[in-house]
Amino acid sequence: LEKPEPGWDYVAGLDLGINHDHSAAVVVGANAVFNRARVALAEAWVPTVPNDRGVNEVDVDAVERECLALSKRFRITWFGYDPAAGGSAMAQRLRRGGVPMREVSFSSPKNLSDMATAFVTALKDGRLECYEDGEGRLRRDFGKFGIVAKLPSGYRLEAVSDEYGHADVGTALVICLPTALRMMGG
Repeated sequence: LEKPEPGWDYVAGLDLGINHDHSAAVVVGANAVFNRARVALAEAWVPTVPNDRGVNEVDVDAVERECLALSKRFRITWFGYDPAAGGSAMAQRLRRGGVPMREVSFSSPKNLSDMATAFVTALKDGRLECYEDGEGRLRRDFGKFGIVAKLPSGYRLEAVSDEYGHADVGTALVICLPTALRMMGG
């Protein structure tokens, strides 16, 4: 989507990778009346900036600029991120710019279970609408997810890494999906 749609509230997720993985941001709209969540936009960044060892890294300045722009464009009410890979420092700067950054730590079994449960529930119930992106990234990332039972704490999604990253776009989506479902009353 180019802009927000009337009646929809928007949340976002950021999966920040530096050199082993890619980075991704996903914007999801939630509509309580229609009981639907909709992927509005998915953006990904590949490592292209060489560091001092000649290893390419993601241009984190470009990621930060785009997160700020997305927040303003879609009037994001909640922007989740994993604090690993320098996410906390970026989140501080984005908060100063008015972006409502919220930490979603992957070291928390509850967060991991919430993300896995939201993903399965949204797909099983047909409550998540996605678009076909030109690269097929979202579909490819969904195919990388496996659900693992981690009793007694719940479930978690695990993803394989390949030349397209570590399910970065899918991970950015599942970071914000539990919040989108809560906004819809479920």
